[in-house]
Amino acid sequence: MGKIQQDWMIVDYDRKYAEGIAAMWAQSSSGWNDADMSMTPDAVTREHENMSCLNVYLAIRGDEVIGYCSLSRFSKDPTALFIGLLNVRPDHQGCGVGKALVLRCVDRTRELGYDQLDLYTWPGNTKAVPLYKKYGFFWERREDTTHLMNFIPAVLQTPLLQGFFDDDTWYTCSTRPLDVVPDGRKENGFEFFRYSWNRQGRRLDVEFERTGRGICSIETDDYRIAMSVDYHELVFGQDYSIRFCVENKSGKPLSIRIQGRDDGCIRFSYEEEFQVERRLVTEGTFSIAPIERDVDSWERHPAVTAAVTVNGQPANFRLGVSPKFPVVAELRFPGGVCHLGSQQLAYLDLNVFLTEPTEFFVHLPESALCSWHEAKPKAVVSGRGRLSIPIAVDVHAYGGFRELVTIQAVCQSGSTIEFQRGVNFSFRGVAATAVYPGDETYSISDGIYACELNLRSNRVRVSRLRDSSDPLVWSFPRLGRPFDDEFSSTPPDNVTAWVDKDGAHLRARLKSQAFAGLTVTIAARLASSGFLQHWYEVVNTNQNEAVEGVCLSDTFHFACSKGMAPIRSEIVSVDPSVEDLTGSWNSEDLTENWLFAEEAGRTSGLVWDPQDTLVFGGWEMFFEHSWSHLAPGQTVKTRPVTLALDSFPDWQRLREYALQRHERRVPVSTRPVDVCLNGGNPFVVGDYRASLVDRRRVCGRMTAVVEGHHLAAGESVVLESPQQDCAAVVAYSVGDGTLYFDRQAAVFAVDDTRSVAIQAGTRDGCDVLTADNGVLRIASAAGFGPNLISLCSEEGEWLDTSFPRETAKAWWNPWLGGIGTAIRGLSLRALLREEAELSETKLRDAYGSEWSGLVSTVTITDCDDFRGLALRFHYVLRPGCPVLACVPEVVQETGRYMADIRLETEAFLCGSAANWERHSMRFDVNRQNVRLQAGSEQRFFRTDGPLTVSTVERSERLTIYGAASLWECYAGVSRSFAALEAVARIEGAHGTRFFGPPMFFIVTRTDFSGEALAVLDGVTFST
Repeated sequence: MGKIQQDWMIVDYDRKYAEGIAAMWAQSSSGWNDADMSMTPDAVTREHENMSCLNVYLAIRGDEVIGYCSLSRFSKDPTALFIGLLNVRPDHQGCGVGKALVLRCVDRTRELGYDQLDLYTWPGNTKAVPLYKKYGFFWERREDTTHLMNFIPAVLQTPLLQGFFDDDTWYTCSTRPLDVVPDGRKENGFEFFRYSWNRQGRRLDVEFERTGRGICSIETDDYRIAMSVDYHELVFGQDYSIRFCVENKSGKPLSIRIQGRDDGCIRFSYEEEFQVERRLVTEGTFSIAPIERDVDSWERHPAVTAAVTVNGQPANFRLGVSPKFPVVAELRFPGGVCHLGSQQLAYLDLNVFLTEPTEFFVHLPESALCSWHEAKPKAVVSGRGRLSIPIAVDVHAYGGFRELVTIQAVCQSGSTIEFQRGVNFSFRGVAATAVYPGDETYSISDGIYACELNLRSNRVRVSRLRDSSDPLVWSFPRLGRPFDDEFSSTPPDNVTAWVDKDGAHLRARLKSQAFAGLTVTIAARLASSGFLQHWYEVVNTNQNEAVEGVCLSDTFHFACSKGMAPIRSEIVSVDPSVEDLTGSWNSEDLTENWLFAEEAGRTSGLVWDPQDTLVFGGWEMFFEHSWSHLAPGQTVKTRPVTLALDSFPDWQRLREYALQRHERRVPVSTRPVDVCLNGGNPFVVGDYRASLVDRRRVCGRMTAVVEGHHLAAGESVVLESPQQDCAAVVAYSVGDGTLYFDRQAAVFAVDDTRSVAIQAGTRDGCDVLTADNGVLRIASAAGFGPNLISLCSEEGEWLDTSFPRETAKAWWNPWLGGIGTAIRGLSLRALLREEAELSETKLRDAYGSEWSGLVSTVTITDCDDFRGLALRFHYVLRPGCPVLACVPEVVQETGRYMADIRLETEAFLCGSAANWERHSMRFDVNRQNVRLQAGSEQRFFRTDGPLTVSTVERSERLTIYGAASLWECYAGVSRSFAALEAVARIEGAHGTRFFGPPMFFIVTRTDFSGEALAVLDGVTFST
């Protein structure tokens, strides 16, 4: 039942509210730093199916969801609960909705017997801080995050204090300051948080110590009880004093009983009873047993703990301390890597916690991995402080080991402390496969790649050497349903790692308490070249009892920055500056089993079994596995998930690996949100439409401005076909009101009232076939060779040829010039020995448009390696359009599979020796604009974008473009030539016919960028 609050009420989450939650998030961006919080109802449902929340509370007003709050176990502290997400729709803020949701979580925390409730917020959310403090939260003073802690559940569960409160008086009677600053009073390394109340003139102050998460002081009008220790950081193995101060202000005898309790490594056996008339200070002694590791700053620290009874009413007091080794030693190598066969310099870093001057003797262990030049270094430290000792070492082998280091401390007072401390030694190389055990983590590495298991949280982190970003982090496994977070703080009971011929292996076994008899093993294998496979194994260890209905959630975060994803049979680019993959897309729309990311030259690919379904759930992704029945002793495994780090240079090759097939035609990638001109076809007939297309499942606030027209998603506008130059670059802007992308795309006019005229004739005694579309005229002569010998526009010829007879030039003999395509391994001389046929051709592109022109066909009969291969070189035009498409076609009848056919297209450009120095070529190299001037020394450069050819005599320019993902292009000049060379790789089986990628030659006065011409990538040809 929900609790009525005016005209709204608080209810538990049900999937029937998914649509209302989605609508709430869509209206809540102003409350989240104006971030786009849009989600679909389906995404809401999937996210909650994978949640391990104890409760999700909703504020409901009629059919609307106006508030949301999730309550979970806190993975960083198993003694606390955690508000994961809190939101109130902006139009209902200030109405008490947030208060009701938080107070419900406080009540639920108390009902479940937890003492503490935590939450995070962002640093700039200062307007919420006074409200959070009013709800009982303290703003912890931390540098790494904005974290708040609430101890009201502990207050309300303390019998000594319960008589002070009635209903919500803890909230209404609070008098603590609500300043927008971090809370806490610091003293001797301790940090204290104080609650203050005044109810009908009655006063109550309760103070909590931050690390112990417990009460350390209570003050009322009648008494004050406080416990104190001199220092927060204390070295183990020694005894320390604890003081209790009791003040009686009532004028009546006060009966006090104090009974010490052990807690973790703290030993405290004190027990006394007192009758306090006015004031009493009593001391006890506690000791700290040896520890195996330092306490993490997020953990609840071991505490000096006592049950204090006041006039028969008990209260638990806790004062946390930070147990320390006398000295902490760590060995570090500069750069994190070692080199075999030479002396290395390592640094032994000492962090000393003893308070008096001390001389330390460190006994380093012997190992097959290394030889120490000084196995017993010593140092003098004058009290608490740090010291770094350089140590020379010879590294014999790569790897890691954990050994006990004997440390002897001789204090100035004469006392000697000797203890052993496990120290991790890691000798890591950039070309080594090794295992690195540790106290906090267990790692395997192969070269620069590493896979690390956190032994506290069971998270698996994959990284590159000296890279601050993690391409993938696996969360702990979760059994359910509902899914349980027990493995977030349950260390493995067994961890093994080894290296063999298949790579480095890591396994960690977890025993479930929530699901009796089940164990889950985390398994990973890291192979060379950055290939990592990750999976889980679930075992029913029960001897006689089967387990029914086992579910496991495999949850992880994949950093898909600058990525590609197969969405609804399209390859969509994901730009994190606009949208994130998991928040903006519906995982049900994934049509293939891979994701790809690229950043700063590094690539990451995620591949999973096609039988598994990847689900986007908020910030993370997950696979859900289920088994209806596990027999006694039965083991089941999940199918491995593969992470490929830097293994594939682009998404096309990763895709082929994931699909386990080679595709001759690679899909063209699309942007998530973009303006689509003429349905994506850059060749327009008359007026055409420009539309704003938002391919995301969750449509945000994206708009576009196209030539002064404002468009929202789904809207379109009619634009005029380019008249001047028969081509134009349409500039447009896409943005969300804050972030804008200025983009451009080329369009080319087609005159459908004309046709491409094909005419036969003679020139210089050779039979010549020409094609004329009214703007461009091309020609070829079968008796001369398969090349195009002429490309003419209004201002004249653009090709340099030897027609009508072959000759020799520079690197080429014979040299034909013009535009031609050949196959690497088959010389031009061999090609010319074959009979060439020249005829008219018609082709259709991917948009169904017809192109007409010339085709030269050569069938190889004389060369053994290529006998049976027919090469067809199409040179095609569209009427009235300034674009020539050169399209190679291969008919494969060689009787074998040809795995690496390299098509080589060459174009010799522009002019004669008389005006050579007036001719230049402009292109991009590594994102720099480069210009080659002809007529001087020979230079060749690989180009990253279109090549633009111009001369001082012409206003027209020739732009040559081929898809960068398909063509490897070079531009070159010398005293005698200006040329383009382009190579494309294709392959095919016997009996197949297929087209290579087209190369476009564009003659206009328009200046095109590579971005504008990318629209041509979708213009492909097929049989």
